[in-house]
Amino acid sequence: MNKLDLSRLKRDCKEDNIDYTKIKNRYKYISTKDKYSNLNYEEKYAICKERYLNKLKYDILKINFNYLNNATKISEYKNICKDLNIDYNRARKISYRTKNMKQAILYIWFFGDINTKNGKNITRKKLYQVSSKKLLKNDNDLYNIIAYYLCGYNEYLNNIIYFESKYLKSISKRVLNNLNIRKTSDNINELISESILILINTLKKIVINDIRYIIKYLSITLYYRIYDYAKKTYTNNLTLNENISKGKIYEEVFYSL
Repeated sequence: MNKLDLSRLKRDCKEDNIDYTKIKNRYKYISTKDKYSNLNYEEKYAICKERYLNKLKYDILKINFNYLNNATKISEYKNICKDLNIDYNRARKISYRTKNMKQAILYIWFFGDINTKNGKNITRKKLYQVSSKKLLKNDNDLYNIIAYYLCGYNEYLNNIIYFESKYLKSISKRVLNNLNIRKTSDNINELISESILILINTLKKIVINDIRYIIKYLSITLYYRIYDYAKKTYTNNLTLNENISKGKIYEEVFYSL
């Protein structure tokens, strides 16, 4: 591996107005991976820069979704729409029908199909399809099922759990195997039950409106949170510990692959 020219990296970060320390850490991280071994400095830097900017956007989304959960004032909703690049006036009009400004904003965020000079928007046709549930063509429509759930339709949670059930069982078995814990029916069933709770908590943290990244986020985060739970919950003699782990946030893993 060629030695990293820190002065060059610092200069490039300054020109691009990005955090030098975070880019340096990312650069050193990907330099340890075989799949990046043939890349030159410019290519590695481009990857690090893209992931840094993606993480920055993701952090902004998380902050605004936290604000959205607690917003009550018009000024707060306006600021959230501005940061999410959503047409506030359109959201306000939709809220007259939904009686819920948060849901109106989420409709546009997850189902919006056009962009105007005022930001992301949703056509009348698409809004009708959303409100009439005509978007759900089959039970395997994971994005729309998750989007509806995040928009406040809690009845779709069971659909998500059913859709993810085989995957949760697979993860649970893999986690037990990786931790050298016997894969008895009791151990597997207990871990699957807990993994459903972990799935529910993980769903609440989704702020991305791209199915590719939602699937990637769920795949990575669910495994690490279930692994974290099993490692902290099972003692050496394979009995359950009363102190249940609450898990961790794994966005850094998500953006460092």
